[in-house]
Amino acid sequence: MWHDASSDRYIKLTKPNCFGFTVGAEWFFDDEKDEAELKPALPGATPLEYLERLRLHNAVFGDRIELLGIIDKRQALLVVTSQPTIRGSATPGAEIVWFMRQLGFMPLPRVSVGRLDARAFLRDSDGVAAFDCHPANFLTCEADVFPIDVIVPASEELRAALSNHP
Repeated sequence: MWHDASSDRYIKLTKPNCFGFTVGAEWFFDDEKDEAELKPALPGATPLEYLERLRLHNAVFGDRIELLGIIDKRQALLVVTSQPTIRGSATPGAEIVWFMRQLGFMPLPRVSVGRLDARAFLRDSDGVAAFDCHPANFLTCEADVFPIDVIVPASEELRAALSNHP
């Protein structure tokens, strides 16, 4: 990642063939109970899932992340994006909950994906979920809150796993 002073934007390259994580649903077998349960899981994201997260951040949070290109370097893909510079401080947990509720997201019970102290949210109206919501992933600048890489589309399977999750 580097800063382009002329545009005051950061240019970001993903690591080769690494596109972060997504939240999905997987079947887990409990030997003690002798039953399978659909639970939230944190698999590696595909390039398409990575781009969908960026699109959702722009649509839901008003971000201005731009896709600059894709580099295919010796059988390794890298996605190149740019985003505006944001200077701020970590957003306290209560403010994260308030911010997400203002956008129609409802807090979910503790979900064991990402950091242990992170919150998760679901917006039923469009099937969008936000995970790994903790102060280091939200910046506050004056009165504005800026989430960082927290949103995913919530498939029907993931919604089912979340409804089963304690």
